[in-house]
Amino acid sequence: MRSSIVASACIALAACLLGAVQVAASPTNGLVKRIINGFLMPKTLAPYGVSVTRWDAGGWVYMCGGTIIAPNYVLTAAHCIYNSTNQINPASTFQVGYGSMNKTQQAHVWATEVHPHPQYYVNGKTDGYFDLALIKVPNIPFGPSAQQIPIYMGDIQPLQGLMAMGWGRTEPTAVLTSILRG
Repeated sequence: MRSSIVASACIALAACLLGAVQVAASPTNGLVKRIINGFLMPKTLAPYGVSVTRWDAGGWVYMCGGTIIAPNYVLTAAHCIYNSTNQINPASTFQVGYGSMNKTQQAHVWATEVHPHPQYYVNGKTDGYFDLALIKVPNIPFGPSAQQIPIYMGDIQPLQGLMAMGWGRTEPTAVLTSILRG
């Protein structure tokens, strides 16, 4: 029962959030931008964007970005919470950074639970269609730099522009950036 609730929540949230990014995004005017060679995110454009880090071998490792969907839940990708042997890392090894576009200036909360979509890893195989996970955290204090994403309730049109963002590489061989880019 619990896994079906998590599955339903992940699917519903992912469907809504695909459109929600467009609400917060500025028009792309037909240009296709990627995180590689992307642009610095304006300070107020994505207060719902968070970083997900994990304690590993004596240090913090950036895993993925995520989205605040409720005061105590973050939506991220399921592949970010699995280790190299396809086991789910313990919730106690994750932190969620929020409140700044700069990862080095974020406030952090410890994860208390991690819930991958139950259909992401089945019978020894991953399914990218279900690459969703929920991370439960203590309530994130909301303010101008940390907010829940507004859920977009409109229709998503074919070829409608959406924005991706993250702390990834700005060049194919570069190190990860500390500043959120879109």
